[in-house]
Amino acid sequence: MQRTFILFCLSILTFQLAAQDEEYVNDYQPTLRYEDYTYKPSIKSVLFHQDGMFISQPIVSLNTGNPLRLSFDDISEEVTDYYYTFIHCNANWTPTENLTEMDYIDGFSNERIRDYEFSYNTLVNYVHYEVMLPNEDLSWTISGNYLLVVYEDSDMENLVFSRRFMVVDNKMVVNSSMERPTNFTQARTAQEIDFTVNHQGIRVSNPQIEIKVAVLQNGRWDNAITGLKPLFVRNEELSYDYQNKIVFKGSKEFRHLNLQTLRINTDKTVRIISDKIDGNIVEMVKEAPRANVPYLFENDLNGKYIIGVDYEDEPETEADYAWVHFYLKKTIEMDGGDVYIWGGLSDFQIYPECKMTYDYATRMYRARLFLKQGFYNYQFAFVHDDKPNIVDLTELEGDWYETDNEYHILIYYRPFGSRYDQLVAVQQMNSN
Repeated sequence: MQRTFILFCLSILTFQLAAQDEEYVNDYQPTLRYEDYTYKPSIKSVLFHQDGMFISQPIVSLNTGNPLRLSFDDISEEVTDYYYTFIHCNANWTPTENLTEMDYIDGFSNERIRDYEFSYNTLVNYVHYEVMLPNEDLSWTISGNYLLVVYEDSDMENLVFSRRFMVVDNKMVVNSSMERPTNFTQARTAQEIDFTVNHQGIRVSNPQIEIKVAVLQNGRWDNAITGLKPLFVRNEELSYDYQNKIVFKGSKEFRHLNLQTLRINTDKTVRIISDKIDGNIVEMVKEAPRANVPYLFENDLNGKYIIGVDYEDEPETEADYAWVHFYLKKTIEMDGGDVYIWGGLSDFQIYPECKMTYDYATRMYRARLFLKQGFYNYQFAFVHDDKPNIVDLTELEGDWYETDNEYHILIYYRPFGSRYDQLVAVQQMNSN
């Protein structure tokens, strides 16, 4: 009997170890997601934007315009061989199966990131990496959606992170306007966009099929409006002048956090602790929901963040990291879902490490994030149990028509017989 019990315990232990091994493999060999996603926990502060325009979207013109600048940190004291490549995608962000790499890449398809520096005079050691795209080693040759994939040790299954970007070949012109929704239930809380597409000199035989449209709010794809068909087709113009269809919730201006100094408290911090053992710890003010708070304009970064540090010349390597403690006051725990810290600091994703836990003793939600010094935007998002992939900002932040939001209208063109979706126009506008 005792021998049987021992064998049973050994079998349980073997099963647990096997499960842990399987979990380890899954953690470090995940499936590629065709979206912005960070797969490796030690990778922090991934920024991807037009060079010199720190809060711009990663959109670049074909053969002209500013290059894209990619930067990130690895919380490590050693240099790792990181490689990158591109994958061309359809308008719906599935891989373009009709193309090979030779059809859209000029150069070597797998290149190493050679530009790196070690952090200097920081409590947290890290290696900072950068690369400009396109460059002399690798560039793109056609327009459309692209996925940038960074991986380790030239092994494409050892994923580090992925990022979406767009290459536009301006062949069409978009004219847009911001309208107040005619539906009275949305008039004070939402924003409507109308636009036309001029395709002078370009034959569009079947616009219902050949033209695809995506409208983005603050660069987000999770709530993008797609699948739109032209309401009217005129001589070389397509009208998307719908009523109550291209409508986005207004949300609120993003909350902010100034971490550019760890020496004194800023308006959102109440205590800063720095020592060589525990590192930097920042206690933030106790915040409250804003759903029922009147609208107040405040300049923001539309959810993004900028790395920066006071009194230093090289923030990329001289900015330190800190554990930042967030608090959200709530008299009772919210039913039917969870609260997350959300924004550019979370890749606009619902990451487990951004989930807040409810403290019954203090009657508030709390969480901590590992952030590099800089200026951050964020919001408190509610994720319903029955809608685990949908970000609800209305519940805790509220919606206002007056909110300043950035919009992008993307026009894709795929004439009959073509093998891929061309990106032929991008229009940027602000709601105000």
